[in-house]
Amino acid sequence: MRDCHQIKSPEELIEYLKQQGRDAFHDFDYQQQTNYGFVHELKNGEIVFFENHFEHKATLINSKKCFDDIISNDRFPVENPEQDMFDIEGDKMKSFHLLADYYRNHLNRILKFDFPEITKEAAQAYLKKVIRRKIKKLTSGTNM
Repeated sequence: MRDCHQIKSPEELIEYLKQQGRDAFHDFDYQQQTNYGFVHELKNGEIVFFENHFEHKATLINSKKCFDDIISNDRFPVENPEQDMFDIEGDKMKSFHLLADYYRNHLNRILKFDFPEITKEAAQAYLKKVIRRKIKKLTSGTNM
């Protein structure tokens, strides 16, 4: 997938679309429902993708198959300045139960602790340092 697209400036691809007889702002084929990015499907099979503000990097994609692969992986190859924790750590968060040591080591390193395992006391110390107060009931007996 890496070789099937190029990251360009919006200005470059706006000019490229002009050469193809299209206006980047008005002649788009559709907008993605997930991120409202503008999609231009060209006669030569290429696809031009702009994020919805035309401010950040744009993508020239070699084929519909490549574009479909990007969509199915839910990972556009451009920076998302509005990305949240789920965008950045999504895969790790989905397998959190398998990565407790990764997160424990990360918290120990960042917060300057040396807990060998995550216990109620360790979690309380992490929270206290992060939010500067003690949480009285760290865990509850509620069933989910």
